[in-house]
Amino acid sequence: QERLSVLRGSAAIAWLTVDDEGKSDRVLHLARVASSPLWVGQTGQGSTVFGSTRSTILAAASAMKSKLVFEHNVEEGTYLRVRRGVIAEWSAIPGQPAVKQSKWWDSAKPSTTLHAVPTLSVGVAS
Repeated sequence: QERLSVLRGSAAIAWLTVDDEGKSDRVLHLARVASSPLWVGQTGQGSTVFGSTRSTILAAASAMKSKLVFEHNVEEGTYLRVRRGVIAEWSAIPGQPAVKQSKWWDSAKPSTTLHAVPTLSVGVAS
């Protein structure tokens, strides 16, 4: 996450890593640096979807025969960490303008229902 501070210009990026604790879990990292849009959503089955437009994440949920329980246009300068299909961390990118923690984060916090279901993270390009 600290390395994101060197990015400049228009960018929204995503990458996968092995879990920080060395487990076999994959962690999805999402970041919106500037300008390029980044939408995220969570399905009732516990999957996280992301894309560049609201219609993209709605289409992804529909393709999975699911509905979104929340959706959000991520603010510039924001980093998200997704574990097991659930947004587990939200923070400002170091060196970027401060981002206020908005009300959407409260609805994105994982519930026991979302943890109980196998998950899938899906990215769809538009």
